[in-house]
This record gives sequence, C-alpha cells and structure tokens, in this order.
Amino acid sequence: MSSISRTLRRTPRYFCCSLFAISTIIIIGLQFVRPVLQNSPVTGELQAPAALKQILRNSCYDCHSNETRLSWFDQIVPAYWLVVANIRKARGHLNFSELTKINPWPDGTIFAKVAWDRLTDDKGQTQLGQFKQVEFMIKDSKNYASTLGWGFARWRGFDLKPFGQDATFTKGCVGCHNPMRANDYVFTQPIKGEE
Repeated sequence: MSSISRTLRRTPRYFCCSLFAISTIIIIGLQFVRPVLQNSPVTGELQAPAALKQILRNSCYDCHSNETRLSWFDQIVPAYWLVVANIRKARGHLNFSELTKINPWPDGTIFAKVAWDRLTDDKGQTQLGQFKQVEFMIKDSKNYASTLGWGFARWRGFDLKPFGQDATFTKGCVGCHNPMRANDYVFTQPIKGEE
C-alpha cells in the first residue's frame, strides 16, 4: 500500500466521506422498516355544517379519521414511526370515520351541558334567556359503578352553587338516564354520525 493511500485514510475528509456514506446507507435501509398505517373503510360520515366540516377535514382528519393523507416529510423514517404511533393514538380517542361505533363510551369521556331559559320573541325566533345551570357527566366505570358508570355534577345560577346537599342527588340523574341504557345512558351524541 502506498504512503499516499495511507495518508488519505487518515485525513478528516476521508473520515467524513466514509461516515456520510455509511449514514446514507443506514437511512435508506431504514425506509423499508415501516409499520402499516391502514385506512379502514369509513363507517360513519360526520353530519355538520359544510364550513365546520371543511375546517375539521383540513385540521383534524389526517390524525382523527380513516382518511389520513400524510405529507412527504411525514413519510420519512424515523419521523414516520412517530407519526404512525400518534395517528393510532389519536384515532383511539376520536375517529371521525367511525362515529357510529362509540357505544359504550370509553372511561375518561366527559360531557358538559350549559342550560339557559329559552325565550321566543314576537317573530317566533328563539333566543337565549337567563342562564340556568351547568352539568357534567364523567365516565369512570370503576369509581362510579353505583351510578351506571357515570359521575354526575350540576351547578346552578351565576354563582354556580352546587346542586344537592350531598351525593344522593345522583339518584335523580340515574333515574332520568336509565331509559337510555342502550345508548350507554347518554341522551345525545356530541357529533352525530350517519351509517
């Protein structure tokens, strides 16, 4: 081996070129190690005003639906691994493509309801009247097993005075929600899907 080739191998330039070549081969090889991100068929279409639907489609659907479209930079490993993990997690929380499958509601679900008096003006238009109350339903099958798996809370008036003297007020909540057992004791859905 000549002294020139030995000298070249010891130079920083040779080392940098070798490191770059090895790194490039590893990065290209990693592009073939890709978890599958499957877009299952859509089973429920979001029913909402067109403007809202477009906002959700542009802002949320890539992670929260079965209609995911990844940008080019999301498809480069190792970023792709993180993106796929985040999409799977997001779909587990809320999937706009499977809204009809939310029954029973998962533990951690929270519903909030704000109630006002309803006023009708002389033209027959409905308007908000005086504020009445705020209500919450919190799903926790273990902690609220005695109340259908839901915790209930209610505050009345502008001063948000707690409703009821103690936890027995929930008997009224249970009695009211019991006829909705086929819908996990929930009267309304936050977003309605259509099969």
